[in-house]
Amino acid sequence: MTKKKMMTSLAMTALAVSLLVPGGAFRAKTSVLADSDILPFVPAQSIAINENNFPDENFREYIRFLADGDNDGILDDTELASVTSINVTDGNITSVKGVEFFTELTKLRVSVNGLTELDVSCNTKLSELVCFKNQLTELDLSNNPNLTYLSCGYNQFDKLDVSHNPLLEELYCQANYIEKLNLRNNALLRKMFCYGNKLTKLDIHNCPIMIDLIKTGTKMQDENDGYVYSSYSKKSTKAHLNIEERIPIVVDIQAPGKVTGLSATSAGKNKVKLTWSAVEDADGYLVYAQKDGKYGYVGMTTKGTAFTDTKALDYDYNYYWVFAYVQENGKMYPGGCEKYVYAKGVCLAVTGLKASSVTGGVKLTWTGSSGAEGYLVYGIHPGASYGYIGMTTKGTTFTDKNASKTDWNFYWVFPYHKYGDKMIVGGTPKYVYGKAK
Repeated sequence: MTKKKMMTSLAMTALAVSLLVPGGAFRAKTSVLADSDILPFVPAQSIAINENNFPDENFREYIRFLADGDNDGILDDTELASVTSINVTDGNITSVKGVEFFTELTKLRVSVNGLTELDVSCNTKLSELVCFKNQLTELDLSNNPNLTYLSCGYNQFDKLDVSHNPLLEELYCQANYIEKLNLRNNALLRKMFCYGNKLTKLDIHNCPIMIDLIKTGTKMQDENDGYVYSSYSKKSTKAHLNIEERIPIVVDIQAPGKVTGLSATSAGKNKVKLTWSAVEDADGYLVYAQKDGKYGYVGMTTKGTAFTDTKALDYDYNYYWVFAYVQENGKMYPGGCEKYVYAKGVCLAVTGLKASSVTGGVKLTWTGSSGAEGYLVYGIHPGASYGYIGMTTKGTTFTDKNASKTDWNFYWVFPYHKYGDKMIVGGTPKYVYGKAK
């Protein structure tokens, strides 16, 4: 049933119902609506061409002219599916909201407008996107795996991720603020303009057409003060690269940089937690350690910059190194490590340590440490040196019955567990102090 037939049918039904009501439509005082007050019926799967769906007036009128074949102000499934190309270049448009409804779209040209946002996440069939000379600060292309042509120069990007676009052949992203380009998943890339950014290098080791261009092409300076590598005449389009001369071009796999900021802390019985600073473009990190004089592999992570060794020595120090790596064609290429770090896998310091005055002493209380088998209490009595006060294996309280009533007593509490006949002592929080009553 067409939309117009459906609306006629509904109107007839409404009239029939009104005639059956006691008193009827003929007895009631009625007011006739003006045509401008009557809202069109919109089927559930259709899109009204209105300000809510298409807020920019110029874009809305373009869509009306392009897709509304029956001029009813509504886009049904057939009309939506019929739109595979949109071109509003230099259209005095500030928003193309509504483009997401056209899921069959393969070509989108929105250049030379005032766009500050562009959402193409629903346009999964998009193969060509041209959006240069706008005011875009970001562009999410993670849902556009079919993209082969991208022109987004003269915007305000500081980053551009094309790692989800393996079919990309042509990339024009010049005159932005881009600091790095990851082209490891763009093996088909053959033409690129990237001058006028903040690049410090261009890694094309996984772009064989570009590598061949660098090795065989002719280098010349263009009018933008960029340097062009070209293996084609102006009438041919085999391969092309436009980039500043100062930017080194990497054609071989590069190992990642050294891991920096590495630290190790006790994380509990037989646990040591490692943290470090992220390394650019790393796919993951390898963790090695020396324990009991033996060096070897401990583990790896691809999910951040932290790792917990759950088999750490508690009776001696564990020494650690962390290496970033990249992976290509099933092989790992590790980088270096700035320094080693070390720690023991001992119980964490107690928390919530408090001292309170009680009759005949000072009572200490604390929150227990996981894995602890008991607690050692050290302190300083007035006029005495720091030393052992006592211990407990029966909870998280201890009363010092030798505490001074006239001056302050200072206390530290250490958790411990046993390894054979050895007592492995953990850390302690800041001291507390108190007087006996």
